[in-house]
Amino acid sequence: SWEGRAEPAAAAKFATFVPTIGEPAAMLAEAVAAVTASDADLILLPEYFAWKTADMQAGQTHQSCIDAVPEALVAACAGKTITVVAGLPKLVDGKVANAALLLNADGVIGEYLQIHRDPIINQAALGDDLPVFDLPFGRFGMLLGEDLLFPEAARVLALKGVDVIACPANWRKDWHYDLMLTERSAENHITIIAPSRADAHVPKPATICTTPPVYRFPDTKEVNNPDR
Repeated sequence: SWEGRAEPAAAAKFATFVPTIGEPAAMLAEAVAAVTASDADLILLPEYFAWKTADMQAGQTHQSCIDAVPEALVAACAGKTITVVAGLPKLVDGKVANAALLLNADGVIGEYLQIHRDPIINQAALGDDLPVFDLPFGRFGMLLGEDLLFPEAARVLALKGVDVIACPANWRKDWHYDLMLTERSAENHITIIAPSRADAHVPKPATICTTPPVYRFPDTKEVNNPDR
């Protein structure tokens, strides 16, 4: 039941930055500078935000950069109310997992590992949980990569009461962007925020896709198409 779900009570704005695609340490430094300079309450960094896609496909994860991310981003949030979601790789038993960290000035709040296999990285490690987090602006969940292809992942988060799903992205197909976001948002009457890489194979912009929790059709005769 959707009874009791409140209308969204927040405003959003986009601030896009295009990093110089290079070595992970340099890309991390650019992201840290952007977070430090921001006055936003929520910042989302895309899939593998400080790594080149070609490196990830070749299994080059640059462990030193993985280790540096939490401390660097937590420091960038110091003295602010910023919450950051950052997409990055994680090594699990020698295999690469597509991961997302949720953090703020107090430290790492939690993490999420993609639960559906990516056909391009066949040896990827997978997660087995869909955690939710209660933040000042609502209940929050995360998905990654192939997860949006499967209705069940977003539905489980919706049944856990999330208001927002963050999905750090790297779009490969037009329909991934055009269809998956709208479908998952409309099915569950939730907001999905998807930042994408500047060098994605399909260069689509970052997107906030939101569907009001109240079913509008009986009163307005309008189908609940998500608002982008």
